[in-house]
Amino acid sequence: MSKFRRRLNKEEGFTLVELLIVVAILGILIALAVPRMSGISDSARDRAIEANKRTLVSAATMWYAQNPGGSDTWTETSGGWGDFLQEYPTGPGGVSYQVEIKADGSITVTTS
Repeated sequence: MSKFRRRLNKEEGFTLVELLIVVAILGILIALAVPRMSGISDSARDRAIEANKRTLVSAATMWYAQNPGGSDTWTETSGGWGDFLQEYPTGPGGVSYQVEIKADGSITVTTS
């Protein structure tokens, strides 16, 4: 038991140099991780916008199926989408969408 106590008493903490090396390594790892994280959020934003566009195209396709040969333009405030969407999508960061349905059945969704 006395050998164990002597060993414990001889133990020392980390030196300042060792702690600085650990802090430097952590700083490098964080510097590498932050740009990747910002890319992930940009990618998620783009995917959310594309998903909203697909939702609007699906709703506009249903509208056109009930109104063949008709044309319409939808925005969040226009109200023409009420029977086909529970709620008009709003994109991340306040992106708004405009849907244009032409008489030939082509559908265009633009963002602003």
